[in-house]
Amino acid sequence: ALSIAGTEKRKWTWLKFKDSFMTVADTNEYSLRRDVKVLHHLWMEGVSRQRIDRLPSSLFVERVPDSSLATGNPRLFDEEGVDSSGAKLISLYPVPASELEVFYRFTRQVVPFSDPSQDIRVLWGMPEHMLEALTQKAAALAAQGTSSAKFAELTAFAEQLIEDAYADDQSKAHTTFRAPMIEGRDAAEDVQYPPQFGRD
Repeated sequence: ALSIAGTEKRKWTWLKFKDSFMTVADTNEYSLRRDVKVLHHLWMEGVSRQRIDRLPSSLFVERVPDSSLATGNPRLFDEEGVDSSGAKLISLYPVPASELEVFYRFTRQVVPFSDPSQDIRVLWGMPEHMLEALTQKAAALAAQGTSSAKFAELTAFAEQLIEDAYADDQSKAHTTFRAPMIEGRDAAEDVQYPPQFGRD
């Protein structure tokens, strides 16, 4: 079930998470959580409420002149690969001038358990019916080498369970809402973001 969940391409809401980190004055590189698979959005809340946009590499020089020297509230970010621990590394521009809390939303990487007592429903919030669907798919894969007919039957059943689970997962999510404010105006309208972005 873990292996199959890790290769799932659907945008499951149970794999969407929100976290934050604190900036340090005059420091622009920060490591995120190690389980970040896909980074979606960065933003700040409170008095400094604004979205931090992904930096288009072709516009780096134009939009961030002397980026290594400019300080202030960050408005752009760039992914810099991973740090020595394997965690995703990002850079903020301008370089933060003070301590700020930066929030980010991401798709979480499903990784092997570190303890046999761990439960995927508890650890990652996988719905019960999703676990049932993946268990059925695992059973289908186990039958692959013994009976092609049984494999096809079990695979079809498992895929239907997964589709039903995904439909239920998506029916509970709101997918269209406004992005955080930037300089007193709406950053964008009718933009598709992960559920609850900027609201929880």
